[in-house]
Amino acid sequence: MKIRRAIDHELVTGEIVHASGVAGDDLKDGIRRVRLDDLGLEYGQGMWRRLRIDPRDPLSATAENRARTEFARDGWRVATETRMKVSATATEFRLEAKMLAYEGETEVFKRTWDIAIPRDLM
Repeated sequence: MKIRRAIDHELVTGEIVHASGVAGDDLKDGIRRVRLDDLGLEYGQGMWRRLRIDPRDPLSATAENRARTEFARDGWRVATETRMKVSATATEFRLEAKMLAYEGETEVFKRTWDIAIPRDLM
């Protein structure tokens, strides 16, 4: 598992990106797992976060977060994965989110949100 924490400044576009968490986009490969022997349970979690902005354009700011949590025991494995992105326009705040749940590799639950919240002069 490789953990990354970096601030990158794209010289051509001016965009600044602060990234932390699991390197890459596949959270499954970056999960840190521990075994709780007294419970016979394996637990793991991985996440990444990216904050982006072009300093010349405050409305370009976005915050993205992804996380995956797994539990396993004797042939039983479940996981949840969440994704969230927050941004803004001149007239509204935006929230896009998704929650997924798995039993083994089978997706058993999925919910998505795409919400616009009026800024009301904020």
